[in-house]
Amino acid sequence: MRRQFPRISELRPLMQFGRPGLDRRAARLARAADIDDLRTIAQRRTPRPAFDYVDGAAGQELTARRTREAFAATELLPRILHGTAAADLSTPIAGATSALPFGIA
Repeated sequence: MRRQFPRISELRPLMQFGRPGLDRRAARLARAADIDDLRTIAQRRTPRPAFDYVDGAAGQELTARRTREAFAATELLPRILHGTAAADLSTPIAGATSALPFGIA
């Protein structure tokens, strides 16, 4: 197998970097991974009475607790690649086929 260096014209689209953003709110929201992260951000940024009103539930919060329990008990079954006997992960990289592509950015 003969090694080849990639052409600059092939690499140029991969080397375009975006400008760093100065909007701290957008960066903070982009780092949020789930609803709990968003709730934490809202709790820090929203005045306490307004947050407690929106976040809380009536009475003993029985309905809110049961809803959380029902959601936690729900099992999601992904159907991606369902029924495939053999998956082929090979892909061409820099002119050669790689059986298991792996990259570090």
